[in-house]
Formats: sequence, C-alpha cells, structure tokens
Amino acid sequence: MNSCHTNWRKFTTLLSFSIIRHSIEPLTDEKRRNVLIIADSIFSRSRSKKVELLAKVFAHAHGLYTFGFRMLTPGWSDGNTFLPVSHCLLSTANQKNRINEASTKVDPRTNGGRQRKLAQLKATDVVLKLLKETKAAGISAQHVLFDTWFCAPASLTAIKDIGFDVIAMAKKTSKMHYRYQGKMQDVKAIYQQNTKCRGRAKYLLSVEAEAVKDGKTLPVRYVYVHCSS
Repeated sequence: MNSCHTNWRKFTTLLSFSIIRHSIEPLTDEKRRNVLIIADSIFSRSRSKKVELLAKVFAHAHGLYTFGFRMLTPGWSDGNTFLPVSHCLLSTANQKNRINEASTKVDPRTNGGRQRKLAQLKATDVVLKLLKETKAAGISAQHVLFDTWFCAPASLTAIKDIGFDVIAMAKKTSKMHYRYQGKMQDVKAIYQQNTKCRGRAKYLLSVEAEAVKDGKTLPVRYVYVHCSS
C-alpha cells in the first residue's frame, strides 16, 4: 500500500470497469442512463502532526476547519447500484493552509510523486483529470452529477468537452452569471423576472440560458424546485 510504484487510481478504475462490464451491465437494459457522481468528504486527521501534506480543510457539514484531507471520489451508478471508480486524497492548493509538505525523498516521476502533486491542485482541476481517466477506461456514462461546489461555467464547459452532460445544483450567488435573454444575470435575477408555476407543480420554473466561458457557450436549463424542509 505504501509503494510509490503502484498506480492505485488506474487499478481501481480498471477494476470498476471490469465489474460494470461483466457483472452489472448484463443485468440491465441497454436504454438505462448511467451517470457518474462526484462527491467529496472530509478525512479528518485532527490529532496528526507529521502526516505528509496534512492541511487545514473546511468541513461544510460541521461549518468549521479541521486538520486532514478531502477525499474526492467519482462513482458510477445505473440508478440501482453505486460503484466507486477512482479517488484522490486532496490536501490544498493554498500553501499557507498546508501543515506539512510532501516528502522530498519520493521521486516526482513515480506514481507516488505524481499523486502527491495531484493532491496539491485545486479540486476542480482534479475532477477533470479523474473524469478524463474514467472516460479513457471505457466506463459508460452519459451524465455527471455533483453539488454546488463544482457548478460554474468553466467546469460545465470543460466537462462537456470531455464528453459528458452535467446535472448539478446551481450556486445561489450574485457573483456567478449566465446569459439569459441577451444579458448576463445570476440565478436569482433570472428567477425573479419569470412567472412561476402555481399549486402543487413539481417545479416552480424551467428556463433556458447559456453558460459562457472564454468565448465558449453551452446551453443550460435551469429548473427551480420547491425547497424541502
């Protein structure tokens, strides 16, 4: 497990591909829509002091900082089965928040060295790399699902370039804009200028807009729903 010569990401990705191809796909209809789900969780090491790349990370579930890592995991699902595909234990791209640095004894050309370098990148960049590896392995999926932390025009267009459509929860912020009716607007402004569905409709509003980044445009559909308590 400590060997710097073993490519664990490739191993788990190929293992998942084999399980999907030989054990799951023969049991399901070819018309079923498969998805990749991106999730991250906190791997706390609050009592550690000398762990490589130990970092100060924010735990959203508890609303506080802790020492540890973020475990980034893309998983495959056909609606009934969830299977982890790959993984990356993230430190932080902000050097000020890293408690320890990577060991200088590890050759950066080895798999272990590359994994340490990957752990210091931004989560958005790591997600794109993991999706490319999943695509290259031949794992079949049409959509990528994730929460608000990754939903931005840059990420949406980059994932589309890889070959996936995206289903995500949009960020409710005035700092992120999409083109709607010829104007760059945030999600709240788009919502306020439209008539909502009344009664017990499944959703309040559904409108088409565009994500714009570096001259690239991507059609998106906003679906506003009732907030459950």
